[in-house]
Order: sequence, then structure tokens, then C-alpha cells
Amino acid sequence: MALRVDECLRPLEGIGLSALSSWLNPCASVGRFEQAGDAMHRWEIRVFAGSDYISFADHFRCAHVSFGSDHDEHTGHVFSAYSYHIDHLDDPVAISNRIYSFELLVNGARRLSAGGLESTMRIEFDGYHAVDGGEGRYKVVAIDEDPFDSPGPPPVGEVGQTRAFTAARYIDVAASDSTVRTLLFLAGIIYNNSPKDVILTWGTLYKLYDTYRHMAKELGAVLADFEDAPGETGRFTAACNNMSVLGLGARHGLSANQPPSNPMTGIDDAIETNLRIARKISERYIEARHSAP
Repeated sequence: MALRVDECLRPLEGIGLSALSSWLNPCASVGRFEQAGDAMHRWEIRVFAGSDYISFADHFRCAHVSFGSDHDEHTGHVFSAYSYHIDHLDDPVAISNRIYSFELLVNGARRLSAGGLESTMRIEFDGYHAVDGGEGRYKVVAIDEDPFDSPGPPPVGEVGQTRAFTAARYIDVAASDSTVRTLLFLAGIIYNNSPKDVILTWGTLYKLYDTYRHMAKELGAVLADFEDAPGETGRFTAACNNMSVLGLGARHGLSANQPPSNPMTGIDDAIETNLRIARKISERYIEARHSAP
């Protein structure tokens, strides 16, 4: 059952900020900062998430976005997120665009680390407020395709082997690798909750396919090396390229092409196949490009 964050502020008592008040005084003109882990933050993001959130937040260790949870006697669980990449921003639209971008990246990283869509519940960023009480105006108008523009601490790095740590590793790598970042964005955009979602998702999956195929070429590998069943990517592209198979979900309009003999027509199969292959290729890509010597 999903737990929704209401319009409430995270209590500041008990986190040791009073002792830092004189040090933080120069920042008074832009608002007070809240401590999340070892970092001080100006903005707090409200989070709407499911039953797996607390376990995820407890194990997620990432330099660029962090998660927290609290309990309010009136509203129950309060979920929150922080990022120093928004702390220096003042414009509500710029803040909102960046928050939404990190929502996509986090969900894309979770899906890639799980190798599928159904095994992870979606995390939604549901607005923001200043830690000193000012409510932010949440208005997303675009995706910020490079939201990592603030100097900050070095990546925390991967600890352990849980999915949460793997997701954190993806985001840490995406900060400096635009190819991995593109893969995460595309994985985070995927939905299949409505007929419209399904139509748009076929096109998103093809972009995902193009991206991981590019990564495989850079590695000197072929897609067949990452398939569980021979020819499954060919079945997927055959469906996507033919409107007589997918209808409005196809990436091309009407044509005289003959329908393929064995296309992949199920959206769930297409999502699972592409996320699974994307995970395999991205893991090898990150190992080759970003592992410490």
C-alpha cells in the first residue's frame, strides 16, 4: 500500500542544528539548511513511495541524491529526499525541472538494477519546500538533461550487493557519463498504466534499445551476447517497425511492409527484455569504463 507525504515539514529538533546556528548565519538570506547524513541542505523534496521505500532508503548510498524517512504523530510516515544539485537554485521552475529529472534517474536506476519494471515500486517526487518553512511552487515544464552541475562531495561508491547500492552506483556514474545518464532517463520514463502509456512506451523502449546497442558497439560486443533467447531483440525491433503489428505503438506509420513472422507484441515482454539486456550491457560498460584501476 502506498504511503503519501502530506503537506508537513520535517521537524528540526534533535539533529544538532542549534549548535551550528552561528556558523549558518551567513546563509540566513537564502534560508536555513537541514542535515541529511553528512550534508546540509536548503530544500527538502517530498516523496511519495510504496512499501519498499524504507528498506531502499536505508541502503541507498549516493553522492548526488539522498533519502530519509521520519514519523509524524498526525500524518504517519514522512518520506523525503535531498540533493545539493538543487540547493543553490532559486527559480521554482528550475528547481522543479531538476527534481523531476532526479525522479526519473532514480527510478531508471532502480529498474536497471532490478532488470525489470514490476520488481520495484515507483518513487515519486511530489513537490518541495524550504527547510525553514517556505513552501516551494512545484511546476515542471521540462527535463533537465544534465542536472549534475554543482560541485560537491566525491561519490560515496557502491557498498554491498543489494539492488539499492547498484542503483546508487548507476547515478554516481551518470553524473559524469552522458551515455549512462541517457539510459537511466529512458528507463525512468517507462510506464504501462494506460493505453496512452503503452503507445508512448514502445517508442521509449526503442530509444533504450538504440542506446544500449551503441554501448555494446563501444565495448566491441554484439547484442546476441546479452540475449537470454536467440533473436529476441530482432523480434522486438520487427514489431516496433511495423504498424500492422503494433498499430499506434509502432515507431513508423503505415507502409506496404509485410508483417514479420514472429514479432514481440506484448508490452510486458518488451519492457522486461529491454531492461534485462540494458542491465547486462550497462554493467559491463561501467566495469570497463568506470572501475577503479
